[in-house]
Order: sequence, then structure tokens, then C-alpha cells
Amino acid sequence: MRIITLTPIMAEAYVKLGEQLEAETDFLLYGAGERQMGVEQAEYMLESVQEQENAVILAAENAGELIGHIMCIGGRAERNRHTVQIVTGVLKTYQGQGVASQLFSKVEESSSPYGVDCNGT
Repeated sequence: MRIITLTPIMAEAYVKLGEQLEAETDFLLYGAGERQMGVEQAEYMLESVQEQENAVILAAENAGELIGHIMCIGGRAERNRHTVQIVTGVLKTYQGQGVASQLFSKVEESSSPYGVDCNGT
């Protein structure tokens, strides 16, 4: 397994991951089939995140398949640029194997380049 930064070229795989996660759990905002995000919308979102200096979407990849993600979107106003909203999910098959821990660790390790300080300094 490896942790990667998602780019617009990975939009189709990201949509598939989202659909799988929403079908597997009752803990996300959207349930199975409620979100209508197509590949074009995902490409646009991933482009926007790339352009925002305090945002990132990372994914866990195993054997070429996305198995989990963490989306960190920083505030856009001057007074909340240091804050971040986090959305994460891991496919049921991979839960309990440290995937989410690795995603959070990667965000914490590299938070400074994204303009968010996860260490409170």
C-alpha cells in the first residue's frame, strides 16, 4: 500500500471510491446513490484542491486500486486559513489495518506545505 496525492487524472477512480464508501457505510453525509458526482465534477474538484495552497486530497492505493482517502480543505478567509475540514473513509475490507492512521500521519507530516499546521506551533 502507498499514500498518493490525488490529481485530476485520477478522477474516475476517486468517483468509484466515493461510490463504494457511500454504499458501505451509514456514517457519511451522503448515502448510496445520493451524491451525483460524475468524473467531470471530480476533475474540477481535484483541480480546485490542487490550486488551493492549504488543501489536499490523499489516497491509499493498493494494487492499483484506491482503498481509502483523506480530504483536507483549509479555510479561505484570512482568519480561518489555519483551520482545516477533514473528510476520510476507508473501504470495509481494509478497515482495522492502519490505513486511516497512515493517511492522517501523511497529512500531519506534510501539513506545512499545505498551509496548515497540524502540530499546533
